[in-house]
Amino acid sequence: MQETWLRAGLLFFLGIWVIGSSMYNLSYANNAGERMQRQAEGNNHAPQVEPADPSPSAPSEQKEGAETEDNPETETHPKEKSQRESASSTPEPARAAQKQEEEKSRKHPAPLVIYHGPKQEKKVALTFDDGPDPVYTPKILDILRKKKVPGTFFVVGREVKAYPGITVQIAAEGHVLANHTWNHAYLPDLKKKEVKEELVRTAQVVEKLTGREMELMRPPYGAVAGQEKEVAHNGYRMINWDVDSLDWKGRRTPAQILQTVKSQVQPGSIILLHSGGGNRSATVKTLPLLIDQLQAKGYSFVTVDELIGVPAYRSE
Repeated sequence: MQETWLRAGLLFFLGIWVIGSSMYNLSYANNAGERMQRQAEGNNHAPQVEPADPSPSAPSEQKEGAETEDNPETETHPKEKSQRESASSTPEPARAAQKQEEEKSRKHPAPLVIYHGPKQEKKVALTFDDGPDPVYTPKILDILRKKKVPGTFFVVGREVKAYPGITVQIAAEGHVLANHTWNHAYLPDLKKKEVKEELVRTAQVVEKLTGREMELMRPPYGAVAGQEKEVAHNGYRMINWDVDSLDWKGRRTPAQILQTVKSQVQPGSIILLHSGGGNRSATVKTLPLLIDQLQAKGYSFVTVDELIGVPAYRSE
């Protein structure tokens, strides 16, 4: 009996020891897991090196810097940054030259050939090509003076040089002078430097005689394809026409010329006639009839610059 109680006691103490040991191990394991978790968290956040004597504003400056760096909206795009750096590094003379080019392009925003003016009013422009001529141009000037009608004369430089007095008379009587090249050249066949020479030579001789720097020009034959930019670059507006009188064709009668113009004319028309370059006797005979009949239909006459609303000369 005593032996039985002894065995029971040993078993009881053994059970107590096993239970206590298990509880201790479980508690240690939990604490160890917690310690491992804390250690891992500490590794993810490396310790910051603080200044020995931080100023009160240091934390806020660090925060603002961090926000600027992390916020993509505050970053400068590499291309934009490059453009800013390039602009800031451009020499002042180069920027001034670039500005002048931009102003030129605004003045003449695109190569443009003008064929007629606004169609809201019954205004038309009489234009005369290929002069001055010593025979026909003075007769045309006489008619315009009597009828009190202005004209626009697209003059050829070599003819201006040959007949300077008539050129001065055109300007003095209130008509407009415009550039028609030096040799009545076919512009599409010329090189750029040749186009420039044709325009510059004519401009120089007219300016020397009248003091006026022309801004309007008409390409001979109305042909300018491929040279629009060169003409515009030299500071001209190109004026063609929407009514061709065909007075340049041989054996045209005044009645035919008159009928051709009347069949095409409309408000805003630019009418092509000639004051030189051949026998213009039919044009001289047609002109007073043309003026009278168009005025009877309610048309008034203006110069091309007035019709399209631009200066005729650069000084204006």
